[in-house]
Amino acid sequence: MLQLDDVTYVVDENLLRVGAALVAVRKDTARFGRTPVGDMLPPGILDTDWIPIVGERGWVVITNDKHLRTRPVEAELAIAHKLKAIHLHGKVGKQSAWAQLTRIVTRWPAIEHHREKAPEGPWWLWVRRRPPWRRRARKRMSEMRRPSTRLMPGW
Repeated sequence: MLQLDDVTYVVDENLLRVGAALVAVRKDTARFGRTPVGDMLPPGILDTDWIPIVGERGWVVITNDKHLRTRPVEAELAIAHKLKAIHLHGKVGKQSAWAQLTRIVTRWPAIEHHREKAPEGPWWLWVRRRPPWRRRARKRMSEMRRPSTRLMPGW
């Protein structure tokens, strides 16, 4: 059973089904309202109450709440308490739990790398559909001109 000292990641209430799946397969992940963090992070806890707890403990929150960065009070708390957050970016936030879980799991190596590279908060990591290097490569390919058949005989 997961002990409080072993928690690295906590999954916000807005991703309960994803949280259940991650807790089932990872030994360092907990979710709001469940053991071992349930007493500190009970169901229905306000963002302004959980941000200091998660930030001070050095945990990384996995969330679907994009407003944590834009609501002034929550943003100030996140900065003051050095919150580290992973956010599902784009339409996947409104898709099925399976789509959300797939997004997180396929990006997990990048998530771990970022956490190791930047152990101190505050930071906000978007989990996007395609990694940045794929987006750039795709853009470069789309900008390339098609070869002229006059210059390449036999095409």
